[in-house]
Amino acid sequence: MALKIAAALAYLSVCEMDRVSVYYIKNNKVHEIMNNIVGKEAFYNSIGKLNDIEFSDDCFISDSILPTNVGYGDGMSIIISDFLTDNDYENALDHLVSKRRDLFCFQVLSKDELKPNIRGKVHFYDSENVNLEYRKNINREIARAYNEALEYTVNRIKNYCNSRNANYLLVSSDTTVSEIFLKQLPEMGVLK
Repeated sequence: MALKIAAALAYLSVCEMDRVSVYYIKNNKVHEIMNNIVGKEAFYNSIGKLNDIEFSDDCFISDSILPTNVGYGDGMSIIISDFLTDNDYENALDHLVSKRRDLFCFQVLSKDELKPNIRGKVHFYDSENVNLEYRKNINREIARAYNEALEYTVNRIKNYCNSRNANYLLVSSDTTVSEIFLKQLPEMGVLK
């Protein structure tokens, strides 16, 4: 879903003849996918590079963005992440806002992360780090604690964005791109 959102936003931008750059973060490094492309032809020549991104390892948003020139100049910065991290992302958001950038954070979570339907003995592995695992008997108390932690995490990024006049949207990975771009973003007043 993150790649679909990135591709759709990039396409809409080049259709408006805006310059578009797309990066991804892996560990504490920013990796360039597209840099200052303009026009549909440049978009079509570059968009396939999104398929080369491997979702693995951790993501240190602030440690990655702050030492780079990502987010300089006028325009909009969009961060697409699950934001399920204890790592600092607030300093990166503050940095981008201080550069007078419009900021939009998309929080993308899977249907299972939003509404887990798991009970009994389970063995979980972190999809971004298979060395992290959780083996437990999931009972009502653990399910309640998970839901409280999820609510805290969602409200943390949402409230942080709101306090900085940044846009925020929680997206389930099973939502269609049409639903996001033809309903949710227009309802927010972001797209017309």
